[in-house]
Amino acid sequence: SPDDKLQTINIGVHMKSVFFLESIVRPYASVGGGITFSKIKNKILEVDEQGDIVERGDAKLDDRFFVFGGAGVMYGITDMISVFGEIDINYLSNLMYLPTDSTNLPLPEEESDNFFIDLKFGLNFWFGG
Repeated sequence: SPDDKLQTINIGVHMKSVFFLESIVRPYASVGGGITFSKIKNKILEVDEQGDIVERGDAKLDDRFFVFGGAGVMYGITDMISVFGEIDINYLSNLMYLPTDSTNLPLPEEESDNFFIDLKFGLNFWFGG
């Protein structure tokens, strides 16, 4: 539903291999992996016979392993700061919905693998020599 909110926390290892370190424009490749913890906030938990929503609540997504690979480019603003844009292809293994409370949650019980594209933009702050 449009009112639902997906919250995720990813914990893992992320690596970048930067090319042309002396250039103002630096392309790079990125890879990583780890564990993701997710839940859906404000999910519809129960609907009556007329189709009206009776109760809303949260649903926890089973904790799963993720991996990603992608590419990006950094543009140096100064020697110590750069802006970046990155696109990644992500794989999230065997996603399964689990209710966080004792209500009847109308969600699929089968597990499924998920692929999605992730766009990132931001600032890099460089430290060291």
